Amino acid sequence: EIAEVTGVQTCALPICDSYLVLAAHLLWDLWRAQGTSRYFLQAATVLHLGMAASPSNWQLKLLLIRLYGAAGCGSVSAGLQGDLDIKHLMLDSLGWLLPRQLWGSGHLEAALAQLGATLRLYHHVNKDTADHIITAYRSGTFYQIRDIYRLRARITHSHHYATVDTERLLLQLLTDVREPGQAAALLSGPELQLGVEEAEWARLEDNR
Repeated sequence: EIAEVTGVQTCALPICDSYLVLAAHLLWDLWRAQGTSRYFLQAATVLHLGMAASPSNWQLKLLLIRLYGAAGCGSVSAGLQGDLDIKHLMLDSLGWLLPRQLWGSGHLEAALAQLGATLRLYHHVNKDTADHIITAYRSGTFYQIRDIYRLRARITHSHHYATVDTERLLLQLLTDVREPGQAAALLSGPELQLGVEEAEWARLEDNR
């Protein structure tokens, strides 16, 4: 039962992963509302027990990443996300989860590395999708060309793309800049004219 799970009671019968996720969410809400560390420890215990029984359950891992990140345990969250092997297109929807936790807990270099990995997805999307478009054209599967173009548009207009690009710039200003010339070089790249680019900002989509 949920009450037993939230109290971290042992049970002779196997507990469904979905109930563990529900129990962890309830404990998360109690911890955030009351600030009692006991609820945090119970939620973490429930999720770790679930991962021990179902090591391939990504929902348990993602929830545990958020839980540890909210508690300021950025390095633990990074280790858990590394086990998930999140890469390529997955970074567009799941790449938002870790960087804020890393710089919020003082792991600025790790945050820069994570943001750089995410930006490589967006910088290479045109080249990567062009190869698939050529292959689809040669094989005569023209409906795939339409789908690939839609995928490219969704990625290039991702709100996460604009956010990560800006956050990486801010972190570089905070950690890499040693003299005014370096700051000027960094800020010469983006055109910070929100009024002129209002239409571009309106096209951004949240792909989570």
